[in-house]
Amino acid sequence: MIEEFSEGVYLALLEFEKYRKKIRKPLTEHALELLLKRLGELRAQGQDPVKVIEQSVMNGYQGIFPVKEAGHERPKSFHEQRSEKTAQAINRVVEYFQKPPKAVRRTLPPADK
Repeated sequence: MIEEFSEGVYLALLEFEKYRKKIRKPLTEHALELLLKRLGELRAQGQDPVKVIEQSVMNGYQGIFPVKEAGHERPKSFHEQRSEKTAQAINRVVEYFQKPPKAVRRTLPPADK
C-alpha cells in the first residue's frame, strides 16, 4: 500500500527524479513504488520526507536514507585515533614529570614559588 503525501513531498520527488535522470540512473516505475513505500516508513519513524529527499539530492545519494542529525560526527580514522592516543600519552608523561612521585619529592629541595 502506497501512502499519500503532501504536495511538497511530491514536488521534492519530482526534483529527485530529475536528479536521478541527470546522473543517468533513472527511476523505474517499480523503484518509484519502493521509494514511496520507504518514504512512508521513514515518516512513521518521525522523519520529514522532504528533508529525506533533499538530503539524498544534496549528498549525491541514489537512494533515500534517514536524515543525519547535525551533531552526528563521522567515525574517526585510524590516523585520528592514533594521534589522539599519542597526545594522551604525551600529556600523561608531562603530568608525571610536573608532579613527581612522593618518594622523589622527599629527596628534592623545596621549590621557591
